[in-house]
Order: sequence, then structure tokens, then C-alpha cells
Amino acid sequence: MRNKILALSVIAGLGTVNGVHAEESSWQVKPGLKALHFDNKRQLEEDSVGGSLGLEYQYGRWGTELQVWGNDGETESAGNDVDIYGAYINQYLYFNQGSKIQPYFSMGIGHADFESDFFDEQETQANIGVGVNYAINKQFSLWADVRGIHGFDDSTNDTALGMGVSYRFGASKATLAMIVAPKPVDRDRDRDGVVDSVDACPNTPAATPVDAKGCALDNDGDGVANNIDQCPNTLKGDKVDKVGCKVKATRVEEIRLKVSFNSGTAQFLPVYDAEVMKLAQFMKKFSDLNVIIEGHTDSSGSEAFNQTLSTKRAQSIKDALVSRYGIAEKRVTVKGYGESMSIASNDTAEGRKENRRVIAALTKTVVQ
Repeated sequence: MRNKILALSVIAGLGTVNGVHAEESSWQVKPGLKALHFDNKRQLEEDSVGGSLGLEYQYGRWGTELQVWGNDGETESAGNDVDIYGAYINQYLYFNQGSKIQPYFSMGIGHADFESDFFDEQETQANIGVGVNYAINKQFSLWADVRGIHGFDDSTNDTALGMGVSYRFGASKATLAMIVAPKPVDRDRDRDGVVDSVDACPNTPAATPVDAKGCALDNDGDGVANNIDQCPNTLKGDKVDKVGCKVKATRVEEIRLKVSFNSGTAQFLPVYDAEVMKLAQFMKKFSDLNVIIEGHTDSSGSEAFNQTLSTKRAQSIKDALVSRYGIAEKRVTVKGYGESMSIASNDTAEGRKENRRVIAALTKTVVQ
């Protein structure tokens, strides 16, 4: 019976192969291991390991195989040995043709024979499964697959796990070269109309207008593509942010005034006219600024006298800003601190001179 199965399978397999014409084809011998997990209807131990041998003719994406296999089983109750043989005609559909890794889909039809000292049963079977083929080099590959097997006679459902090696022969040099080193396909992965081999910007977002090099258009040349540029007319050379708008630079401008006075007087000396004029010019330049003029004295005289004198000294600077330089009176505030805020010792003439002063300071942050 086993010989009849094998003979019929060979005839059917060769008939299928000869009926197909393909420009690129090859033969493969495929020895392997075959592990079976049986349906519990069979009353066999669930798992069995054996071997298989296949002869496959591959043509393009398709392959037709004659596979014979054998496993040793054991009855579940008595532990009697069971010899299991079978033969299939399998049809393969390969994906990623020409790649080192090729997933595949398979289905087949065949016959199995279960033999022991107590019974001899035959069964027509169909199988369907998926697997993967990995090319080691031009001739040798590794393969592995899993299949579901349906037995029509007793409506059984088994599972088979197979793995092994494949030796390819009878293939043209072009086919072998394609398996190991497939010719690259020039794609356009970002779909911008520029193929990857010349695309200098291979990850432009979908629907983005690009130039001949595949980079997003940037009309104002600021380095930010038109499709995200919120300020599309910045000047060449301007530093811009991530949305194409000019980065605003800041700088700080400041002025400090210090005017000294003779002892007991509130009128500042002409030598300080230029300093007062600079303060006035700064306030005209930045018309939003107001100034506080602070007056101070040394410790000579009473506290009450010095308090009044410090205020008069600050007022003399305000009068000059208003009358000489046209600064609005409301922009200038005077404060007298008398002798309370000395910055030097009042025990020396030099120290007292330092303390007889009027000071002011203005700072402006300029945004460009």
C-alpha cells in the first residue's frame, strides 16, 4: 500500500511541474524533522517526532513539492508501537521573492498509513500552513513551518511542526544571484515624487511640495519649509525659530548719574552739566521711562537741615531736566535721604565729599 501511495504522488507531482513554464526555476531537496501533535480521537500518545524528505520544483513565486515522511507513534492505552508513513503533494506561494528571508503559504493533499501489530489504517489527508525560508548562501537554506492536517476518513485534526535544510540545484546563475543579492528597487518611500536614490530629504511629510532633490520648498531661504513657515518673508540672514519667524534679540541699555556738591549748597557745579544732559537724552530716547532722583548729604549740620538740603539737591537736578531739556515734570520724582545713607566715612573730608551727592539710574531692555 505504501508503494502505491509513493508512486501516485510522484506521478502527480511531475505532472504538476511539467505543466508550468517559468523563465527562472530551480529544484530543491528538503530533508527535515517533523513533529506531530495528534488529535485525541486517534487514541495515540499526543506527540511524535520523525522525519521528512521533500523534492520541490520552484518557479517564480510558486513551488510544487513531493514530500514523504515517517513518524513513530505509540498507542495511548497499551503503549504499542505504531509506524506512521505518508506522502503529500504540496503547493507553495512565496513572498519577498529574491530576499534572504522569504515567508510562504502552503497547502497540500496526500495519504497517510498507520501500521502496528494490531491494526493497519489508511487515511486521506489535506494540510495547510505557513512558514519561512532563510537563504544561507546560493545553494543552502533553512526552512521552518507549521501546518494543520485534516484527516477526511475519521474527521481528525492534527498539527505538524517541520524544520530542516534545503539544497538548491539546477538554477540559473541569475536566479542564484537574485536569492543572495537581489537587485535593489528604487522606491519613493515618502511619496514626494523623487525616488530614494536621489532624494536628499527622504522623510518629507505627505503632500509637502518639494524641489528636484526631494527637499521641502523654502522660498525665503530661512531653513524652514514653506508648509510650516509662519513668517514666509523673513530677510535672508535673519535668525529664525522653528516656525520660521525672526528670533527677537534683546539688549540692555542703562545710564547712571552721580553729581557731587559743595558743603552746605544745593546747586550742582557746571562740571556736571554734561552728565545731566546725558540723562535727559536717555529719557528722550526711551520716553516710557520715569526717573527717581535721590539726594544725600554728609553728617555736617543737624539731621533736619540735612534732610531738607538733600531734597533741594535732588530738586536742582529735576529743575535742570525740566527747564533746560524739556523733560516732562511728571516723569521725574525727587527723594531726599539726608545723611541716612552714607557711602563713606564722615570723619574725613574725602568721605564727606563722597556723601554729598545726587544719584539716579535707568535701565531699558530693548527688543529687536
